[in-house]
Amino acid sequence: VVLVAPLPVLAETSPRSTVEEFYKWYLSHQDKGRELFAQQKDAFEPKLYQQLTSAFKKQPGDGKWLDFDPFFNSQMGGRAYSIESVRMLNKSTAQVKVSIVGSRGDSGRPIMVMLQKNQARWQISNFLYPEGFNLLSFLQEINDSTQARPR
Repeated sequence: VVLVAPLPVLAETSPRSTVEEFYKWYLSHQDKGRELFAQQKDAFEPKLYQQLTSAFKKQPGDGKWLDFDPFFNSQMGGRAYSIESVRMLNKSTAQVKVSIVGSRGDSGRPIMVMLQKNQARWQISNFLYPEGFNLLSFLQEINDSTQARPR
């Protein structure tokens, strides 16, 4: 008797599920989010993940540093989130509009979470803020400026 078991198949993720899973995790780990960020490595494109982990290590004495919560675009963190919309820009690029409720109950302006599809997995590639700037460019500026500073 030969038993044949199907091979496990990686379930294809969606842009919405990737963003929802990340924000669920982040809401439950806000206080230690930077310390535990490695748990979310697969949710992020490698370039953004590397820039975030480098910026998380920066301190005010380094010159530029990440002085706000980049996932809630806030100084005080957040209490809740909701997905407002998902827009496919092409087969491998998506934009998820996330509405944030701040820690004081204030509703912030929406954040656009950009995603890229890498094989069967959607990964977060950037965060676009209403103020007209994006997280990846800001992180590169922080990390480049402190690396270039003489010690």
